[in-house]
Amino acid sequence: MIASGRTPRPRALGWGLFVVGTVVAIASVERWARILPAIFAPAILNGLLILADGHALNQPTVPFPRREAAVFLALMVVAAYTTAPFANARLTKSDKFACVGILACGVVMFLAIFLSVSRWEKPLGFSLLVCLGVIWAGRISRARA
Repeated sequence: MIASGRTPRPRALGWGLFVVGTVVAIASVERWARILPAIFAPAILNGLLILADGHALNQPTVPFPRREAAVFLALMVVAAYTTAPFANARLTKSDKFACVGILACGVVMFLAIFLSVSRWEKPLGFSLLVCLGVIWAGRISRARA
């Protein structure tokens, strides 16, 4: 947010923090990727609640289409299932690449919500699917080898 200029702090500070954070995230992917299924678990619960109630979780006056909630829920379940093996296995380069992509999707999601960007859900969902596809493709190629 600092880099976007929406705070009184200098933009250069924001970009510096962003670069440092990105380097640290890439260097430590082997550690934080192990908890990805636990990060997707609250999203699954959120999807179930939205599907049951038909509105945004923290905004009861804002309706949320159940079809979109079902797609969101399915995507989170697939993401948790796909990343579950990371808890006990070493990551390959493609796994690390996909995990950094998943992290980037999370960062973009929070920025889009905070900056009130409209229509971010479909491109971001597609990007998450691509990252999960990279993980699955790596598993399939390792299984064949």
